[in-house]
Amino acid sequence: MAGNRVTNWAWTGADQAPLRSESSFGVLLRLSAFNHLGRSLARRLFARNKSSRAGFGFYRTGWIDDHFLNAQLGWTWQSPESALVLPLIHLQEVLWAPLVRYCPLCMQGGFHAIWFQLSALQVCPFHGCPLKDRCCVCGIPLGQYGSAGELFERPLHCNHCQSPFAGAPVGLSDSLDIWQLREAIDASFDPYTQWLEFAHERLISLDEASAQRTGQSLGPHAIRLLQSAVHDIAPYPRGCESREGRSVGYVGWRLIGEESRAMPFPSKYRYLSAGRALDVYRATIRTLFRNVEVRGRSALPLRLKFEGDRSSELVEWNPSQLALVLLRCAFELPCVLDVAAGIAGIGIREAVFAAALVGNRLQRSSCRVLIVATYGMLVVRAREYIARGYMSRTHLVASPRELIVFAAVSDAGTHAGMAVIPAPDDKSPLLTRRMGRSGLADIDLLNRDVIRVRNAREQK
Repeated sequence: MAGNRVTNWAWTGADQAPLRSESSFGVLLRLSAFNHLGRSLARRLFARNKSSRAGFGFYRTGWIDDHFLNAQLGWTWQSPESALVLPLIHLQEVLWAPLVRYCPLCMQGGFHAIWFQLSALQVCPFHGCPLKDRCCVCGIPLGQYGSAGELFERPLHCNHCQSPFAGAPVGLSDSLDIWQLREAIDASFDPYTQWLEFAHERLISLDEASAQRTGQSLGPHAIRLLQSAVHDIAPYPRGCESREGRSVGYVGWRLIGEESRAMPFPSKYRYLSAGRALDVYRATIRTLFRNVEVRGRSALPLRLKFEGDRSSELVEWNPSQLALVLLRCAFELPCVLDVAAGIAGIGIREAVFAAALVGNRLQRSSCRVLIVATYGMLVVRAREYIARGYMSRTHLVASPRELIVFAAVSDAGTHAGMAVIPAPDDKSPLLTRRMGRSGLADIDLLNRDVIRVRNAREQK
């Protein structure tokens, strides 16, 4: 060893070059197992920065010294994760599973495919058995794929029970059995490679929607909604499923010409809470009023009644009623607790329409989409509260920016955007052309807009 560089290591398994579909996690884990490396030595052998404590994160693999490994092992290998994950990096939480997932039969041969991390994939395409994210012996989760260092303490063994987590010990001969079938195994994963190549362009607007949630992680509702939208826009190959099974709809707008041009940041007082924004808000609330029954079984207007700072029962409420009240609490100040409260003289929260500001221009269309998308997401929350039977006061006010899945772009000549919402029933006013209903053809146009804007940004 010279200058912290390991040289002339006698490698076991060098004759088993990685499969085309093999993950970098699988490659390094089997090399560690067959060469009896612990976590510390594995880091020194595999990492570019030999003295760093970082590493073992397999969605971002720039830390792996693949040049050193190729020179040592006689391979021409390159980590596959970056090429697969980076083009839609903002959809990582949506497309890729957070926990290590594996096929027990593949892992008993020392093989782990990158596609096992695809969230929608439920069974191994080669063996047909369900994928697992837990030890087959003790049932404890293996850990995060983005931080898998603990699995290198004793490779291919569970950190909790110390048993082989795939259910059987892995030997070099078992690995050879897998590598003799490499062409058939790789062929079984080819449909997923082809799907992602197709999906990279089809899903670019959803990637932009995640990117525009600056400083905010995707919550569980947003992740499930985006997973359903992915399956709707770019249907998965056989063997995948949209586990949530939630249908989705799209509301959006597209303006061309002078009205679309970006402007200096608006300095007008209450630009985001009065004037155009307030007019659109009132009109949208009136539309919802016409479609929401404001009275309960007692024929009296429904009203949230909180016991001090605690909770309110939801005995007679339905989701559309409660969502309307929550929508008004999100946009209005003070909070509205009565579903039948009028809209005369209402005040809008300062800067609540900031999320609809695109290219420093606030359009009626973008304001309407913001309101409709917020209401759609609040219907989902309302169903949960009603199923529970009560809601607490702390859940009364939600930020539209934190709730919605919303992508928008503005450049010279185009001002366009789209929000994904849970698909309402056929009688709902949300999915109408007047309210901004969009289809897959509109999403294709927005995809081209996003690609054009991103390319222009990179050229600056």
